[in-house]
Amino acid sequence: MKSANFDEGIRERLLIAGIKEIELHGLNDFSLRRVASMCEVSCAAPYRHFKNKDELVLSIISYINSRWDMMCEQIEKAFDGDIGRQIVESCIANVRFLIANPNYLSIMLPIGSGMTDEQMTEREKIWCRIVSLVGKYADDMGYDDEKKSEIEYLLKTLIYGTVVYLEKTDFSNPDKSIAVMRKVLLGIIGQS
Repeated sequence: MKSANFDEGIRERLLIAGIKEIELHGLNDFSLRRVASMCEVSCAAPYRHFKNKDELVLSIISYINSRWDMMCEQIEKAFDGDIGRQIVESCIANVRFLIANPNYLSIMLPIGSGMTDEQMTEREKIWCRIVSLVGKYADDMGYDDEKKSEIEYLLKTLIYGTVVYLEKTDFSNPDKSIAVMRKVLLGIIGQS
């Protein structure tokens, strides 16, 4: 009888192979058969862990979000009591997270189609911590909902724009772009 750890190992391998499958073929041409092949398991193996392709994709998004949440927890602890700094460092960490994991881009960037509503909702959870921090910051600053929404929009577009820019130019040396991003973030948070 196989152990639970063995099954979890296969499940994680399927998630990682699923990420690669999305990177290579997108959601519209996603193949459970190719995912199984990448993991060197039977074509039936994915169905022992996931009901269908949509559940595997949803689990992939949750897997990425769980890794992002761990980073956010560390940032929030490191800068406890300084919401502005937590926001700035979380935004920069988000860019670094996507740079360090370029295969996540095809899943986490809002470009393309083929996601179910449930998958899109799960994908948006990557923003939960930053949105929560912006909410606290806006409350502390006495900003209304419109101003809070403007800050959220600026942060999202700055993160996505920086990642896409770096993807098209040079992922290997992001420091200059991230330094510029930090200045812009400090302007948004410091002078909002």
